[in-house]
Amino acid sequence: MYQESRFDPAAKSFAGAEGLLQVMPRTAKFMGFGDISRPQEGIHAGVKYLRWVRERSEPTLPFNERIWFTLAAYNAGHGHVQDARRLARQKGWDGDRWFDHTEKAMLLLSKEGYAKKSRYGYVRGIEPVSYVRNIRRRYRAYVDIATRRLSRQAADRSRGIAAVRSGAGAARAYAQPSRSASPLGLRTADLGMVPGDP
Repeated sequence: MYQESRFDPAAKSFAGAEGLLQVMPRTAKFMGFGDISRPQEGIHAGVKYLRWVRERSEPTLPFNERIWFTLAAYNAGHGHVQDARRLARQKGWDGDRWFDHTEKAMLLLSKEGYAKKSRYGYVRGIEPVSYVRNIRRRYRAYVDIATRRLSRQAADRSRGIAAVRSGAGAARAYAQPSRSASPLGLRTADLGMVPGDP
């Protein structure tokens, strides 16, 4: 949502996409929504379309790659992503991997020679490539922040437990508020469960 609209519910693109998830009015209508200017409707339409796009992926596509292909298709359309996968295989790249493989083919689809031979034609390939890379970079930053916070909290908790066990600072340790949950709502027990980059 941040990538699409910077959280601006009134955002409109030059192509006519609207709202927080920048849904095209015709796409919203296809998904069964009318007034996507209302944030609740626009979000619902965008999420429903994202699911629709994801479900178009072949079941053989590896789970840890599916999100990147889904995001590329949300941005550029499922047909263009399929063209890029076919072209990637023709070039000897892995059509089931996005980064450094299918994304390179997507960039080639901006060139007339490749676009003419593809089923869905020309696509501004830099847009879905940048889109997916920016989302991955932001995701990694969020995971890094959450991991560092959880690590600090686990270390603080361990020091407090050690102080209680040694008898030193027991009163201070008992007087401190519980730090079992982070500002992100994750418990220190969840430290090992923060997902890494697929």
